[in-house]
Amino acid sequence: MAGKPFPACMADVQCRRLLFPYRIAQRLQGNMSNATIEILSGNNQNQYRLVTAAGNAVATFAPLSVRVSSGGVPLAGRQVSWSASGQPASMAVQTEPGGGAGSVTVTGADGVAVLDRMGGNAVFAYYADGGFGVTAACDGASAAFKQTVAGLAPPALALSVLSGDHQSVARAGFAVPGGKAVFGTLQVKLTDASGQPVPRANVYFRGGVKPEGMAIQMSSNSEGALLTTDANGIATLDRSGSHGLACYYAEGAFTIVAGADNSSTATFSLTVAPSAPPPAPIAGASLAVHAGDGQTQARIHGAGRSAAANFAALTVQLKGPDGVPLDGQQISWSSPSHPREMALQTEPGGGMSSITFTDANGMSTLNRMSGFSVRAYFADGPFTLQASHGSATALFHLTVG
Repeated sequence: MAGKPFPACMADVQCRRLLFPYRIAQRLQGNMSNATIEILSGNNQNQYRLVTAAGNAVATFAPLSVRVSSGGVPLAGRQVSWSASGQPASMAVQTEPGGGAGSVTVTGADGVAVLDRMGGNAVFAYYADGGFGVTAACDGASAAFKQTVAGLAPPALALSVLSGDHQSVARAGFAVPGGKAVFGTLQVKLTDASGQPVPRANVYFRGGVKPEGMAIQMSSNSEGALLTTDANGIATLDRSGSHGLACYYAEGAFTIVAGADNSSTATFSLTVAPSAPPPAPIAGASLAVHAGDGQTQARIHGAGRSAAANFAALTVQLKGPDGVPLDGQQISWSSPSHPREMALQTEPGGGMSSITFTDANGMSTLNRMSGFSVRAYFADGPFTLQASHGSATALFHLTVG
């Protein structure tokens, strides 16, 4: 080309793009192929797994940072991909709050990208000890961090049972089938290595070993409770003024475990005792419908539930063979017949089987559904509810329509 005039089309921008697409793209992208990554901080950390209040043991690694540059010039706005590898098979590594082990961050004006998504930390590691790697990659370049979970740290704090251990309570009532056992408050105390109380620390109470089928409730909808120690290092499981927890559906021994961050655990041994058998039915007693028979109710939509028909309270009267009203006797309620598609509810917890007791006048009323006797869903038509005391029965005829 020496001595020859410069091609006329070279003065045209579009022509240059067609002739030299690679060089133009390289210029626009900041020479990606020459990008380099250097580790700035966070390499070669050794961290112990610390036991948390929830009972997990986690090793927490400080933020990792790299600088991406080309020819010594920082590259801003570049995506850096982070991935973990080489961990023991039983180890779980987390770099995203949602549970993932792969992250993407973006370099700033100084070309620096930081991995710190885990509450300001880079990585959480669970379940096992040993080494693993974290790789940062950008534009074909990469840098490898080496990290080590050094072991399970000995607890620095001690949690001890203060009160509420070894309670034994039988189930009672009819809010749920079989009743519920309500236990008194549970207390633990958290102290440091010198025996001083640790205030304002999180303590988590959770169910431990329990019989099959047992449900443990410590709050409105949970089998666990997160509390905070007071100025004396004491945490009290007290969900209703004097009750610590409730148990349903099964009897037997079970445990409640309390834990705090970097602390030993405290275990309560509790028992749901066998319930007393119900009183035997009175032979020769008679049961009669007193109020609520013959109702017809339409299904209507309620807030947060399907359309339902609500029936007013149902009342029966129980008398002995001599015609005298019987006090304190058990009445069982069930539905002998209803359309196949219809669902009936007589208990707030969802049950269709209820137990009530007679008063001094021999009266027994079914009204557990916020003052109503039964709620009917999904279908119209007639159905029956039966009250029973031994062989004595009383039948209610009700209709959804």
